[in-house]
Amino acid sequence: MVRLRPEQKEFYLGWKFLTSLGTVLQLLYPGLDYAALLTLTSLICAAGYEVVSYNSGKIIGKFYSALLARDEPYFWNLFWKATLIYFGQSLLLATTTFSTWLLYLAIRRNLVSALHRLYYRKSAYFQLNGIDNAGIDNPDQRITQDAERMCSTLAKNIFPYILISPGVIAWYTYKTWATAGGFGVGIIYLYFVLGVIANRIIVSPLTKWTARVEKCEGDFRYKHVTVRKNAEESAFFNAAAFEESESNRFFMRLLRRQLGATLWKYPAQFLQNFFDYYGAILSYVIQVFPIFIFNSYKDMDAPTLAQQISNNAFYFIYLINSFTRLTDLALALGEMAGYTQRCNFSWIESFL
Repeated sequence: MVRLRPEQKEFYLGWKFLTSLGTVLQLLYPGLDYAALLTLTSLICAAGYEVVSYNSGKIIGKFYSALLARDEPYFWNLFWKATLIYFGQSLLLATTTFSTWLLYLAIRRNLVSALHRLYYRKSAYFQLNGIDNAGIDNPDQRITQDAERMCSTLAKNIFPYILISPGVIAWYTYKTWATAGGFGVGIIYLYFVLGVIANRIIVSPLTKWTARVEKCEGDFRYKHVTVRKNAEESAFFNAAAFEESESNRFFMRLLRRQLGATLWKYPAQFLQNFFDYYGAILSYVIQVFPIFIFNSYKDMDAPTLAQQISNNAFYFIYLINSFTRLTDLALALGEMAGYTQRCNFSWIESFL
């Protein structure tokens, strides 16, 4: 009969997560294999997508200029050019997504294979499953479900953007500085810092609650495994009422954990949406500096000014979006932190 252990190890988004991630990365990338190759491929495709996005963003301003100048030949030339650009952008985005799916398969293979080697070495699996007070809950779930979710989140939601974000942010910081000066850059960076602080406060407990939910999921699943395994004995002793009561107890405990995690996800989701949408308004506020304060465009005619304003808006929005994408990753990172610390193979090595 499975029982709930009174001791529960808590997980947080902090230094312990970073050390666990470093340990797990050694299993994900044991050498120059498919995982490393697919990571590089995803990185190249994502970088190519950013380059094409830069050109697609600037072409909108050229459309404004062509329409205001009533230049029809130039308009149709832009139309065909934009068609090719967006075709390439869509192709690169699809290729990046496809590469991250393959990357997920590769890193999951590496991780689970490594965990299996440790799990079955020197009968560690017997001690983990046979000694109830070992302190390790549901090792089978950690190797199967937690490893799958960690690899999926890492490959599909976090890679490869987090790797190329420094270059993207540096480029659009330069473009913003060239048009709006240090004030414009400072406003965007302050906006990002506030988002990071707010996310740090809200997302950190989410890591703990994610790990709690996964533990309860494993306990609930294991309870039903024991019922299936001991169905004959249970029926012989007329223990159906007891098994139902115990199953409901495990299930209600799981629901309470899920409710707690959901309550923490709500403010995190609100914060994520606010920073996503408010950035568009902020990009127009920054236009005040080159237009009203610096008077940088006072000699421009209407078509040229429209193109410049469109380009500026694109630079500002993309820089803000680059930062908000990082804050958006905080929600996924908070959940992944719980999975990563549960997949850290040190809990197996302690029994070797």
